[in-house]
Amino acid sequence: MGRDEEEPLEVHRRMDFVMKPVGRRKEGDYVVFEVEFVPDPERYKRVERDDFEGYFDRLDEVYYSDSMVEDLLEQMNGEPFLASPPEIEDTAEYIEQRREEIERFLQDGDSDENGDFEWEDVSQDFLEELEEENDSRFVILCIDIVGSTRLREKLTREDWRDFIQVFFREMSLIVEKFRGHVLDFQGDRVVAYFPDPNFVGMHDNSLDCASSMKMLIQNGINPVFESHGLPSIHFRIGMDSGEADIVPIGAPGVKEELSLFGETINLASKIEEVAEKDGIYMGEETVRNLHTHWRQHVEEAELDDWEHKKHGGNEYNVYRFEISK
Repeated sequence: MGRDEEEPLEVHRRMDFVMKPVGRRKEGDYVVFEVEFVPDPERYKRVERDDFEGYFDRLDEVYYSDSMVEDLLEQMNGEPFLASPPEIEDTAEYIEQRREEIERFLQDGDSDENGDFEWEDVSQDFLEELEEENDSRFVILCIDIVGSTRLREKLTREDWRDFIQVFFREMSLIVEKFRGHVLDFQGDRVVAYFPDPNFVGMHDNSLDCASSMKMLIQNGINPVFESHGLPSIHFRIGMDSGEADIVPIGAPGVKEELSLFGETINLASKIEEVAEKDGIYMGEETVRNLHTHWRQHVEEAELDDWEHKKHGGNEYNVYRFEISK
């Protein structure tokens, strides 16, 4: 893999495979189909030279020798396939459902979802489990409201309360639909994390969530706000992937909780701060671990005064995702 020797050990790289039918056979009353896994031809170009046989990754611009592919497939042999699909099957249908709920909330000052319930913090329970398992790989997603200070000054207390309440609730609900958890609310910002055990799946889910957040805000929340004389929400989303430490903070008897700290969460926050209005930006480690389907809609962002590094290595690139029209 051409550039591996230049990259730090902490860097993860994903390889996408597709199933290729190779035969079938009859066994009693059943027909057994045989398949093999091969590198996705949309992403990898077959290379056969005197000094090298393997594949060229068109997106990462690195080479995988046949022996490396065989080793990777051997590691997969006997391992279970872990799937973590989102709970939302139809985004347009979900947005329409949420529009109706937001409309009900703004009209009546209440919601069908505000019935009898017990307060709980699912994220805290989950972090306790991860702390015991010593699992610390995440995708971190930060989303905040652009120009919230000016909005707060323009709106009445009641309108600002409704405005921010809808934003926090809708972002929290959609994070959960994509197998993520809300870590914290910081002013006008929601910080969420997407965990293992499916390292590949958590990357696809996190970007799917970010894309769905954008559609929910623009096609769901904003039209309802407009009909009630409230301003539209504009936002920025920043994402990054990697290790994060689960750390208890606070003081017993006052307020104590588990939170995430480290380079990854700091970079996700900094990436969000440089994102353009209504933009979805992410660090290169997130991009490297996205499925080919998502990678095809990502391009490197041109940023002024961006000099951040990761793992003490070279400059850490930032990328922009654009939803296909």
